[in-house]
Amino acid sequence: MAMPEIRLTLLREPRNGWLLAEPSELVADVLVRLKEAGGAFAWHLVVDFGGGDLRAIRFDALLAQADRPNPPGQLGDYELPHAKAVERTSMGTGAAVDLARQQPEQLLVVTDGGRPVGVINEGQTLGADTTPVLGGTAEPGGAIDDSHPDYVVIGGVRLDRRRRVEAAASPGDGGGGPHGRAFTAQPALAAPDQVAPEGRFSVEVGFRRDRDPALSRVTGIAVTPARPDDTFQVTLITDGAWVVPEQAGQPPRQTKLLAMDFDARVTFTCQAHPEVHEIYLTVEYVYQAQVVGTATRRVAVGADARLGTRRQDPCRVSAVEPEAQTDLLLTITRSRARPGFLQWTIMAPRPAIQIGPLVTSLEDAREFAALILQELKTQEYRGPFAAQILANKGQDIADVMPLEFFDALERVHAELGRAPTLLLLTDETYVPWELALLDPPLDPARPPYLGAQTIMGRWVRHDKVIAPPPLALDVTRLTAVAAGYGLGTDLAKLKYAVDEQAWLHANWQAEQLSATRKDLEPLVLAPKQPGHLIHFAVHGLSDPEGNDQALLLADKTRLLPSALAGRYRCGEVPPFSFVFLNACQVGTAANCLGQAAGFPGDLIRGGALGFIAPLWDVDDALARQIAERFYTATLGQNQPVGEVLHAERAHYDRAGSTTPLAYIYYGHPKLKLKRPATDG
Repeated sequence: MAMPEIRLTLLREPRNGWLLAEPSELVADVLVRLKEAGGAFAWHLVVDFGGGDLRAIRFDALLAQADRPNPPGQLGDYELPHAKAVERTSMGTGAAVDLARQQPEQLLVVTDGGRPVGVINEGQTLGADTTPVLGGTAEPGGAIDDSHPDYVVIGGVRLDRRRRVEAAASPGDGGGGPHGRAFTAQPALAAPDQVAPEGRFSVEVGFRRDRDPALSRVTGIAVTPARPDDTFQVTLITDGAWVVPEQAGQPPRQTKLLAMDFDARVTFTCQAHPEVHEIYLTVEYVYQAQVVGTATRRVAVGADARLGTRRQDPCRVSAVEPEAQTDLLLTITRSRARPGFLQWTIMAPRPAIQIGPLVTSLEDAREFAALILQELKTQEYRGPFAAQILANKGQDIADVMPLEFFDALERVHAELGRAPTLLLLTDETYVPWELALLDPPLDPARPPYLGAQTIMGRWVRHDKVIAPPPLALDVTRLTAVAAGYGLGTDLAKLKYAVDEQAWLHANWQAEQLSATRKDLEPLVLAPKQPGHLIHFAVHGLSDPEGNDQALLLADKTRLLPSALAGRYRCGEVPPFSFVFLNACQVGTAANCLGQAAGFPGDLIRGGALGFIAPLWDVDDALARQIAERFYTATLGQNQPVGEVLHAERAHYDRAGSTTPLAYIYYGHPKLKLKRPATDG
């Protein structure tokens, strides 16, 4: 029998044989793209769900699923087979073709640096069945009729072409209820490229169908409105300018209502601050107290000012899920136009709160992070004097936070009658905001610190970090790295580290590796696997003032954050999907080229979806207990990570160790880790 022809169809302009899409896109919109490319129903559609999750389907098979009453609109709502990805740079096209012959039933997606660049499939799928759609009658549905601006018709099936908010409510429900159709759009943020020093200018905010290449930090909008007349609240955050009041004597309006209509627009008048050379304009689209879309535009100030073009590699974002809503959403952003200032926004759904942007000053954050470590070390991280140091530093942190935040927190707690969930989005990672002292506390029975009074997670705000942080992670692989140290290592013995590793192996099938260069180098050279959780029980160090962080291995190797994270481009499979560093001090962040660095910053920007580590030295025995309770509760009992750490912080006793308060968590407070337990 003759071997079927295998062919590589690479990305061309127009694309030949395949299209690339995202799960939030509408089927109708993708069909229009297919028609514009002169494609055929035998072409393949590759849908990138992010994190290395690629799925592929032929257009004719997709349309077969759509041929039913009320077909789904978004691609993510269809049954899309998983595709196998092969990396061209590491595997080579010839090897990839050989692999395709071994697996003829599965479409292979060719990637280059993690980006899909083509498909390999059996030749007959691109043979005589490639009648152009444009004006043609290709099976199964005939020509695509896209003459109407709001929908596409093919083979008698009508598919909405854009998100409309027209669905009427069911009889008797008064217009409420989840009967609206999904609305998706890209942010539109229009402003001059250049303005005069201290000059006034207009900013227009609305929607567009495609991504504006002039914008950065872009988050696409995808929501399902609960009512036909629902609106967005759009907030304009100005860095290097201010919003001019619409009437003299009134405060400026930085938040306005925007209808869910592609033609809707709102306008702001701004004025440049004195002595700034560039302005950063950021718009946040808010729906039901969740930021569901963002974009940033840079504006040059001065006649001779020119803004250089930066490489755009924005992270894909998923549609905001209602379950992702937290009781309080706090954003803290460093000013880039005016160093030493922070901008704050505060949002809550119940009671309805939207405050900001508020501006506060912050200096010496790096020195402050180092001071916490230095002062706690004088008390060996335990006892009443260590408790006094924590209270003192916690008060310092609270003093630089706006009073409006504490007022909002008290209102939310009073409304809910329980510890609220809190998601902090920030690019100011030196300050341990979790240690802000609440006086009086929401719950007097718990430690009076923000991270103990709320169910809290923080996340790095960066255009190359996936947003929002996910709610679930399937742990497909678990690696535990440990060392006992002691004699011959120049490091104190960790009595319980190897026991911690053995427990993870016995209970969760963790692969055991020694904390040595020899064992860890193959780990970073091996192919990446989605859902890889790595746990370290080792020594660590952090010197915030020296911008120095490292894991100290048993063979005297210093494992740096950059060495563990490596190179990463958003959308690729990350080296590690979740990282738990049970190593002293390495939860403290660093800064590199104005970006969050150190282990938290490098690993989150390196694709990790969750990160836990202590800010200072921890007790070895307590650290083991915390790790074992953490995995029992998350992997064994399906408890959210934020709730588990909330419970751990309650164990803090002023007379004892500060270990329960040491751990910092990057990730969604509702994130759940899933992994089957071992037999028996």
